[in-house]
Amino acid sequence: GYLAVKVLGYWADMFVTVDDGTITAAARHTEAALDAIIANMLPGAQIDAIHAIAVGALAPYKLHPVLGGSIGHGIGLSLHEGPEFQASDDAVLVEDGVYSLQIGAADIKAGNALTSAIVRVAAKGAEVLVRSRPPARRVMRVFAALLLAGMIGAASAAAAADKVRVGKSVSQPFAFAPVEIGTAEGIWAKHNLEVETVIFAGDAKLQQGMVANSVDFGLGSGPAMGFLAKGVPAKAVGALANEPLSMGLIVGASPDIQKPGDLKGKKIGVTTNGSLSYWLARELSRQMGWGSNGVETVALGAIGAQLAALKRGQVDGVVLSASQGYGLEKTGDGRLLLQFGTYIKNFHTHVIFATDAMIADKPDQVRRFLAGWKDVIAFMAANKAETVRIARQVTGLDEEIESREYDDVMPMMSRDLRFSAKALDVIGDSFPEMEIMPAKPDMRTLYTEEFLN
Repeated sequence: GYLAVKVLGYWADMFVTVDDGTITAAARHTEAALDAIIANMLPGAQIDAIHAIAVGALAPYKLHPVLGGSIGHGIGLSLHEGPEFQASDDAVLVEDGVYSLQIGAADIKAGNALTSAIVRVAAKGAEVLVRSRPPARRVMRVFAALLLAGMIGAASAAAAADKVRVGKSVSQPFAFAPVEIGTAEGIWAKHNLEVETVIFAGDAKLQQGMVANSVDFGLGSGPAMGFLAKGVPAKAVGALANEPLSMGLIVGASPDIQKPGDLKGKKIGVTTNGSLSYWLARELSRQMGWGSNGVETVALGAIGAQLAALKRGQVDGVVLSASQGYGLEKTGDGRLLLQFGTYIKNFHTHVIFATDAMIADKPDQVRRFLAGWKDVIAFMAANKAETVRIARQVTGLDEEIESREYDDVMPMMSRDLRFSAKALDVIGDSFPEMEIMPAKPDMRTLYTEEFLN
């Protein structure tokens, strides 16, 4: 199970696995890996070294894909506060820092197991505040307290009936800036909505947030619809953006890669497995005639970790918004090799998700949110200068690059939010080949247009 609660403005989340006797081996290795992480949680310890220790302790099992390559993160005002415990993150632990640790094993024969702990880094080592392993009564009391806090938070949210929580799978893309633009221009207020933003480190983390009911809406990728077929309690309710005109493959300053054909066998950084960036990298490989595994995808989490890995030469390229490539070109640290819109036409790059709870309990808010979104897009299309000014506060880009990004992205932004049968077929057909799921699902069960009228 997965639990996430917000108490006094701070988020905490944990995994717990109930062993019915069929996953003993996987559970044992998972607990050993968590023990190894905790034993090395010292002030000044490097996160990438701890990640390597954890993966070694987990062997021969693989890190569970739901974790997106991460084994933990900080605790703060966002559900996944930095730093992310990724293999490429050379940040260090700080004394008195509090971190959420999450480790899991995935194996076809041994089963799956996930476990967590929340620890404080003290001068002499880690102090375990909560651990999801069930034998201690104290753990169960803490879980009860967290559940109570979650219930109180839910009651408070219900009192503010028009406040909606919108999760972004990543923080900076221009395509998700309508949230802030709508607030700045008073468009959400016209629809009697107050929008709160929650940032996640990739599509997999966003889906966890929807499972935990920590957000009402999610802004994620079209390929992330595959999570819905696996049981995430949500539906796609609007096609936010179509062909991936905004997305690019960015390479470092090394002269080894001059053209797309040079990418064969190279390491490409993505956010998480099953994410948009993961899908694009593998689809490009397929279209180049190399099959889906012609490039090696490396899950790195948030944008900062990807750019750091690229600059250190740990990956040969990264899949990010093309604007990030424009920025690296100015500093001489890299360049935009290609834009995916050149290769992929029938597609939904981004979609809007609504949780099943929102659809069932607050359908009017779903309808008003989508109507407001369409109004924001109309404003953006008619007001480039003001849109660029506000979007820069979200993306952190300079005016010249943001203006280029506006020109790249606005043509892909859907005006009516309706789904395309061809685009859905492209996404659905890719699931088996991309190893997202074994067979193409009935795509009609994953989305609805009932709130677009």
